[in-house]
Amino acid sequence: MTEESISQYKKGRHEKRDVRLKLTIQDISDAVGGRISGRTNKNSIVNSVFLDSREADINKNGLFVVIRGEHVDAHCFVKYVTAKGCYALIEDEDYFTDNCILVDSTRQALQKLAEWYRGTRLKKTKIIAVTGSVGKTTTKDMVALSVGVELKTSKTRGNYNGQLGLPVTILETDPETEVAVLEMGMSEPGEMERISRVTRADIAIVTNIGFSHIESLGSRENIGAEKLKVADYMPKDGVLILNGDEPILRNDGHPQRKVYCSVSDSSCDCYASDILERDEQTHFNAHIFGNIVPITLKTLGIHNVSNSLFALASAYLLGVGMEKTAVALSCFETSGLRQRIYKKNNYTVIADCYNASPESMQAALSVLAEQKGRKIAVLGDMLELGSFAPHLHEKVGQYVLESKTDILLTVGSLAKSIAIPCDGKIEVYSFEDGEYDKAAGKLRDILKDGDTILYKASNRMKLQKIIELV
Repeated sequence: MTEESISQYKKGRHEKRDVRLKLTIQDISDAVGGRISGRTNKNSIVNSVFLDSREADINKNGLFVVIRGEHVDAHCFVKYVTAKGCYALIEDEDYFTDNCILVDSTRQALQKLAEWYRGTRLKKTKIIAVTGSVGKTTTKDMVALSVGVELKTSKTRGNYNGQLGLPVTILETDPETEVAVLEMGMSEPGEMERISRVTRADIAIVTNIGFSHIESLGSRENIGAEKLKVADYMPKDGVLILNGDEPILRNDGHPQRKVYCSVSDSSCDCYASDILERDEQTHFNAHIFGNIVPITLKTLGIHNVSNSLFALASAYLLGVGMEKTAVALSCFETSGLRQRIYKKNNYTVIADCYNASPESMQAALSVLAEQKGRKIAVLGDMLELGSFAPHLHEKVGQYVLESKTDILLTVGSLAKSIAIPCDGKIEVYSFEDGEYDKAAGKLRDILKDGDTILYKASNRMKLQKIIELV
């Protein structure tokens, strides 16, 4: 496979395509149990579904799904989008005008429509669902890249992975797609069940079970049980690809076939050996159902070895050649602010501040530990941990010491607890949330040639502002 073909897979094949939905107003109304406004042409063709009224200009003949948010009621945009040549799915009869479909709940109707579309238009499409506490997006991207070398593949775009975004993703999927790789996120009890009913995956990957969303779910065991609800809506001949290094996942009672992946356990179906991190690359041998596949990744960290095993297992199960998959993975690059490693002036930056949990903090610090020169960690708050937050932030402080970090900067009120185990043992500076200028100033004062800086926090902490200022 040529570099040109790999580039095509990376740049075009998995991005949002100009997919036309091609459903009539009557189709949609029947699927959701809605009522069509009097002067609306029931045979009009709807080409797309969108949630943001600002997208009306690029979604002519699209269906705007009105969502009542905490701060904004999108019903106030109905006249605007219909004037742009779009249709609206609404739940408030006061806004029931031309080119509208009225339902009891637009959220439920959107999910019903996607469930109907999955069952009628995407019957031949294999769906791979990717869930887990951390690593979902990277795994989803690796799976789509690996499977896409031989099969027509689509994937979740952006963060369209919840009970609103995932139905839109399904409705954007071309019926000719052979494999759709869908990221499935959740933040509350019941959400996984709702989106699993819509998705009805053929293969489901559970990357790991951590502490993300423990505030609403109470324990890691509850998180695991919630994640595994994806299997309740899979066919009995479906496949669960599970992290074999996670005890919570080793005793699942669902009837589907289980495939276990491990970074070291040779008793698992797929595992890694001879792992070597060097020159910002990771080399290892992947053992995939008895086949040995040499892999080189242009990224660091044992967690990425695990993510790539999920991709290799998925590709193998779908009949994709392992040699082609290995070439695809060798071209993989992380997206956005997910562990982006680059040189700036005379020091190295590890920008990994899209999201954070205790597990991803530990993984990021393990990458920092492998760097030469002084190691500086800029760590911010991990959110949605509830009453567990102080203890879990303090635990990250232990990871900081284990990684041989030389200097620690914390940003945010919760992150101050990270400094507790480190105080008096390494150089520590703490800043309040929003003190980006002060933190950047301190970094400029202490930076030396050859240093490596890790930036890691939940996205809402906006650590990228410090990166821009340094």
